[in-house]
Amino acid sequence: MTPWALENIATYQQYGSVEAALAAGKTFHIWAKPMLDSFIFLGGSGATLGLILAIFIASRRADYRQVAKLALPSGIFQINEPILFGLPIIMNPVMFIPFVLVQPILAAITLAAYYMGIIPPVTNIAPWTMPTGLVSLL
Repeated sequence: MTPWALENIATYQQYGSVEAALAAGKTFHIWAKPMLDSFIFLGGSGATLGLILAIFIASRRADYRQVAKLALPSGIFQINEPILFGLPIIMNPVMFIPFVLVQPILAAITLAAYYMGIIPPVTNIAPWTMPTGLVSLL
């Protein structure tokens, strides 16, 4: 028995390539953990890396920019506590509502891109702390 999160890796190892597995009628799970880390949890839960970049681009508040400067290095490695509690997002309904709604939107975009063939199935496992852009290239 293979856990569902690792089943893509087992299928890939069994057939040697994605094309061979698909030709044999095997399917890949889209919601494997590396897929979530690569395309949905960008910068941690709530996709806070996008918020950090938006603060750098559009914010005029010096305190937000300072928090974003401090949160960027950890945000790249998907650790988002500095931005969550530094702004604060948790107790602020104006920021909390987009924080909750962004992940279903990113999941829908990822699902559409997967079925259109833009992104391939995940066939390897990477640690969740791997930098955001690098893990999706693997």
